[in-house]
Amino acid sequence: MFLLPLGVLAQTLSVGVVGGGSFTDAFRDQFLRDPDSSPFAGTRYFSPSKDYLVGGMLEIRFRSNWSVEVDGMFRQLHMTTAAVRRDGSLSSISPSPVVTWEFPVLAKYRFRYRRVKPLLEVGPSFRTAGNLNGTNPSHAGITAGFGVETRWRSLRIAPVLRYTRWSGNNASGDRASTQRNQVELLVGFSQQTESIWHPLGHHMSLGVVLANNLTGDFRTTTLQFPVIGYGRQLQSAVDSSGPRSFIAGPTVEFHLPANVSVEIDALHRPVTSTLDIVFSDGTRTHSTGGGATWEFPVLAKYRFPIRRVAPFVEAGPSFRLPQGELTFASPFGIAAGAGLEFRFRQMQIAPAIRGTRWAPDRGLGGQKTTRNQLELLAGLSF
Repeated sequence: MFLLPLGVLAQTLSVGVVGGGSFTDAFRDQFLRDPDSSPFAGTRYFSPSKDYLVGGMLEIRFRSNWSVEVDGMFRQLHMTTAAVRRDGSLSSISPSPVVTWEFPVLAKYRFRYRRVKPLLEVGPSFRTAGNLNGTNPSHAGITAGFGVETRWRSLRIAPVLRYTRWSGNNASGDRASTQRNQVELLVGFSQQTESIWHPLGHHMSLGVVLANNLTGDFRTTTLQFPVIGYGRQLQSAVDSSGPRSFIAGPTVEFHLPANVSVEIDALHRPVTSTLDIVFSDGTRTHSTGGGATWEFPVLAKYRFPIRRVAPFVEAGPSFRLPQGELTFASPFGIAAGAGLEFRFRQMQIAPAIRGTRWAPDRGLGGQKTTRNQLELLAGLSF
């Protein structure tokens, strides 16, 4: 998405969808023995089925043979945990899927043939994971693939066999580990756009959103009563938000009649917290932590019909996919905002202020996110 503002006027742009399935299991079949004298011998982690992948793709062609493709694919890593009895039978069988998004960035080369063009692709892949369920998949890898591309009318169809080697797992000794080697069969459907400035036609806009949060990520919690910890007596502990975070992600907008449109964003937001502890002897400690979320606001927008600068208002639901240790964060909320939109050459620039009211966090006690959040953002689109 960030390649769009570079002004690559001599290139052609294609957008489309990609989907398929994996030939390999998401997780290793792993047995972890229980050293205690419990009724169970240990715990088994395994993948009960293969995974499917589906998402969007964007491709910029620099020459007739060379191009760069960026995909954003949803993949649910299927995993099941089960307690293993002493006789080898399974008990307490529990599905524990892990939600991930994969982002391969691939250089592609097409061989010169008329109807069917063989192709090769290679490049880095990135992965973000949500509800970890006791795992922590690696976030980067290398991808290579080969396939063919054919054309049906204005639609390009490209089946590809793709291999990804992920980096070492982030799992500790008591967690399930993903399979580092993954093989997938994918099919891409894409179409060349009208122009680099209107990649989805004049009724759609594509761009990026850059933002900064004006409110903290977490509520401030203070413990005043004496508790024992770190080998000493704690006098007080304050858990609060960390520094403000930089928020960014792609956006797509569908323009409807009567100055109405629908905007969908996919925003990556780092979330930080700080913990300040005061001990009874007067010493202090300071630590930081946190994770990240993906936020998906779906907003109805109305522009007031003014020629040069168009004020607008927006409102709609917002969805959140917590990452790392933030699984307690609520996944739903309501967002509303207001701003101004103006044109600079071919680019639409829209600074705005947006507020979100999140539903209560899941779980009892512990750390809580701020339900009312305010952001200052700017949208850049074509």
